[in-house]
Amino acid sequence: MFWLKKEGTSPLLSKKRNLSANIIILVGIVGIAAILSILSYQYSILISNNIVDIAAYEVRSDTRIEVHDISQILANKLEQSAPLYKHLLNPLQCIITSTIGQTSLLIPGITPPAI
Repeated sequence: MFWLKKEGTSPLLSKKRNLSANIIILVGIVGIAAILSILSYQYSILISNNIVDIAAYEVRSDTRIEVHDISQILANKLEQSAPLYKHLLNPLQCIITSTIGQTSLLIPGITPPAI
């Protein structure tokens, strides 16, 4: 097969060309891999920040809903127990009224509230 070789080219020269071509290809692949790695990292940071924002919004929304529900439960409990408080407050109101009435006898200008 020596008759197919071009004159003036040595096997050592073709190996150097192959080696330099391989190095250029390798550098290109490494460069592309580095660029893709940086882009992938930036994309993952962007997505993780979006996830954090969405999670924070969901927590705030859930908290508002819970506070509303708890306030409605508390309002209902207070409405249900209002008659009980009225029964407890009537004797206290009578005591306060009679005390103010007795005080008004001693100090002019104090009038008992109407019941």
